[in-house]
Amino acid sequence: MEQSEIIRIAAETAARTAISEYKKEREKAVRINKDKRLRNTKLLMKNYRSLKAHVQNAVCDIGDADENAVDILELMWDTGKSEAVVESIKRSALRTYIIINHIDAMLAAYYKMCQRSEVAQRRWEILKRKYIDDNPMKNSEIAEIYFINPRTVQKDIDCACSQLSTLIFGIDRVE
Repeated sequence: MEQSEIIRIAAETAARTAISEYKKEREKAVRINKDKRLRNTKLLMKNYRSLKAHVQNAVCDIGDADENAVDILELMWDTGKSEAVVESIKRSALRTYIIINHIDAMLAAYYKMCQRSEVAQRRWEILKRKYIDDNPMKNSEIAEIYFINPRTVQKDIDCACSQLSTLIFGIDRVE
């Protein structure tokens, strides 16, 4: 075998190995992103009431983004870096407003999806009792209502959050 043939075979083998490793890393990254989105959905649900309160108790009407409210906020801080602080608060409030509106729309869509079966309806009710209702319930309390094991409550929450994650993050969750 000639030296050029050996080099060609080595290059092909190296290329195949590199492509294979790249594909493995890409699959791992996609899996990690799915896990992050599911974790983020659970975090959003755990903090739903607080985020909702943040939007409802905002000093200004975020929907109108009224400049007068920004002026009021600016008066709360000294001049200098106050603009950066006010802009940061304004951006945070606006992002929270957008996120909550999106979550509310996706919760409504999920509710409609859940009307198809009793198990799905139970999952919706469990999610609602745990994260959405004003008075959150513990898994053990929910389990008593539905005559199920508290572990089943957690499994239902995980399943509901997984489906909700697809609604919230769209195609990025499905990838």
